[in-house]
Amino acid sequence: MLYMLFLQVQGAVTEGKTVNGEVYYGEEHTVAITPGAASKEFGDMAECLIGRITAKTPPRKVPSAAECSFCPIPQEYCPQRVEI
Repeated sequence: MLYMLFLQVQGAVTEGKTVNGEVYYGEEHTVAITPGAASKEFGDMAECLIGRITAKTPPRKVPSAAECSFCPIPQEYCPQRVEI
């Protein structure tokens, strides 16, 4: 959907055209992405995420048993880590 969003931002490239997309999961399975999927709401969420990734200060840590169970960083490098 990011590719679809970026194409729409270009304007002149897609002017008067409908932007569709597909995701290929191997040769056997394809999922169609409707033109409305890369909406303004999706664009706002993508912009927010890019802003958080590129921010000068890291995001606030919110450790929890559920989140920390998926993280490979050991407690010696992350004192906030919640061990189960």
